[in-house]
Amino acid sequence: MPLRIKLLFLFAPLIIIAVGITGIFTYRIASGLMETNIREQQENLTRQTMIHLDYVAKDAIDISDYLYLSPEIHEMLTAKDHFESSEAAGSTFNVINRLMTTRQFFHSLILYSKQADPIEFNTKGVSGALPFTDFVQTEFYKKVMEHPDYAKWDYTGPERQLFIGDSSRKVTLTRAIKDVMDPRVIIGFLVIGINETEIRNSYAGGSLIDTDILILNQEGMVLSSTLSDATGKSVSELKQLQGVSFTNNTPNKPFDYGDKLISYGTSHLSELQVIVIQSKNRLMKEIQRILLVTVLSMSCTFVVVMALSWFGASAITKPLSRILASMLKFQNGDFSQQVDFHSNDELGKLGRGYNQMVRRIDVLITDVYRSELHEKEAKLKLLQSQINPHFLYNVLDTIAWTSRQQGNPQVALMIGSLSQMFRLRLNNGKDTVTLREELTLIDNYLSLQNMRFQDRLAYEFAIQPDLMSLPMPSMLLQPLIENSVIHGLEPLKEKGLVQLRVAADSEECIVDIIDNGMGIAEETLRQLQAKLTEKGAQKQMNQERGFAIYNIKERLHMFYGNEAKIEITSSLARGTHVRLVIPFPKGWMPNV
Repeated sequence: MPLRIKLLFLFAPLIIIAVGITGIFTYRIASGLMETNIREQQENLTRQTMIHLDYVAKDAIDISDYLYLSPEIHEMLTAKDHFESSEAAGSTFNVINRLMTTRQFFHSLILYSKQADPIEFNTKGVSGALPFTDFVQTEFYKKVMEHPDYAKWDYTGPERQLFIGDSSRKVTLTRAIKDVMDPRVIIGFLVIGINETEIRNSYAGGSLIDTDILILNQEGMVLSSTLSDATGKSVSELKQLQGVSFTNNTPNKPFDYGDKLISYGTSHLSELQVIVIQSKNRLMKEIQRILLVTVLSMSCTFVVVMALSWFGASAITKPLSRILASMLKFQNGDFSQQVDFHSNDELGKLGRGYNQMVRRIDVLITDVYRSELHEKEAKLKLLQSQINPHFLYNVLDTIAWTSRQQGNPQVALMIGSLSQMFRLRLNNGKDTVTLREELTLIDNYLSLQNMRFQDRLAYEFAIQPDLMSLPMPSMLLQPLIENSVIHGLEPLKEKGLVQLRVAADSEECIVDIIDNGMGIAEETLRQLQAKLTEKGAQKQMNQERGFAIYNIKERLHMFYGNEAKIEITSSLARGTHVRLVIPFPKGWMPNV
């Protein structure tokens, strides 16, 4: 039976079935579209709330950073007399007042010192601060001391006050202030109070109908909420969210929970979490009307589709027949086959896709053939190239022997060192060597340079013996030694020294290369260190002094990943220190 007749018989029952079930599908589609719209609105609300919180949080963090780094604040906090007696107190108060009054949401600030009374600022009126002896008993202090390097978001209100005389609810940012001279010493604490009501009004102003928004800190405490009884509680205590698992759902994407849609997101800036809860009752308002219109439309469609099915089947089968005939020729080895379709519908795309497939297969077959030829040529060249090094070794050995016979032992020694360097560099085509082999290469190189510099070059090795079998990329350390000699010691008029130290530290090998040469200018060193942290910096460094170091950095990254490091310190006219941190290969341990 022709395909066109089969299609006609297939279309008729399908259309009849479609008319019967279209109402159900239409209902589901309409419901899904409306739900998608609601979900998108809720998703946008979550993002907008997070953006607004980030704006407020960034202001708070900027203020804390400014005060954290302020010399006047440090002088006040470390002064042995009362804050008011400090010369910097007046200017410090003015700065803090300007910071607080120019921010809409920031009303209160406390500076605690271990040596003096707390300093409290309030833009809305007079209030006091909880004494330091009481502050150290609070959760605010305990949380900050658990991680003194990080600021902590928290909540204060009538039930847990820091600002005496001001019982309004506040979102607080608490931070330890450390001594600039000794970061291990905490000299005070900073508490910034942000009015919770004003924050809530700002993010709740554009919220959706039947929607609640909660702001949580890292510990899950509700810092601000449109639910009146939720602020200050743990999220696990809220009936609306009992049993909800946030870890099993995607951030910002709403998910179903009973008759509610819930979405959440976490700020990368402040680590505050936003939870949005919305009722789904308004999703089904117009579904019935959409269902009626759809049923009437599908009834009319049945009549039209049946009339067009005959003509449509012919339009489909004719191009398919042409493709089928071309495919048979293609199977028989005719890779020049193409079909000429001018339409932009699916059949046209199918024809063009078929043409493209045939061309690609033809290209792939040609590429594979060429690749096999190139591989054979490469193997042949490799076999030929292996002859040249052995010839060079033999010639160098002959020259060294002749030099000894003619009474030139120094020339013989230099040629012998050069021959050994060639052997170690080629390394029989291997990519890795042991530390012992790398040291042998370095020793031969320095021996040659020592003959050149005579009494102007000295070198010292301090190698941990049980690391001699450590595998590493070939030619990893020699270029750094060469850099020290050429760029550091060669310009010197006096005697230069190169030191190589290799030692184990836990599961890492620490390599230090130190010279007392010319050093590197501060600006040049800064540019070199910056380029080592940039991706794709090789093009910029190809013609520069730092190319060898960048090349070593890239090889370390390819061989060891991000665990390997290269560090450079230098002072002009005082020398250069290069340190490599190389992790032990998996399964390798130092020989005890």
